[in-house]
Amino acid sequence: MLKKQHEELKKQYNDLQEQHQIQGEDHGKALDEHKDRFDKLQQTKEMEASKLKENVYNLREENRQLRKAHQDIHVQLQDARIVHKDLKAAHDQLALTLEDHKSALAAAQVGRRCTVWGYDGWFLMISSDSWFLT
Repeated sequence: MLKKQHEELKKQYNDLQEQHQIQGEDHGKALDEHKDRFDKLQQTKEMEASKLKENVYNLREENRQLRKAHQDIHVQLQDARIVHKDLKAAHDQLALTLEDHKSALAAAQVGRRCTVWGYDGWFLMISSDSWFLT
C-alpha cells in the first residue's frame, strides 16, 4: 500500500512537473508576445510623436510666414493710404486752380480781348493795354 501511494504521489509529482513546464513555456510565449507587441506600440508612438513634432514645427513656420505677409500687406495698405491722400490733395488743388483759371479767363474775355498763358498754378493775361498775373 505504501508502495502504491508512493507510485501515485510520484505520478502526481511528474504530472505537476509536466504541467509546470508547460505553463512555464506558455508563460514564456505570452511574455515574448507581449514584449513584441509593446515594442511595436513603442515604435508606433515614437513615430507619431515625431510626426506631431514636425507638424508643430511646420505650423509655427507657416504662422511666422503668415504674420510676416500680414505685416507686409499692412505696410502696403498704409503706403497706399498716404499716396491716396496725396493724390486727393493734388486733385483738389488742381480743381481749385482750374476754377481760378476758368474765372480769370471768363473775366478777361468779358472785359477785353487778351492772351492767357498758364504754368504750375500761375497764369498771365496780356492785353493790348495791360497785363495781369495771378
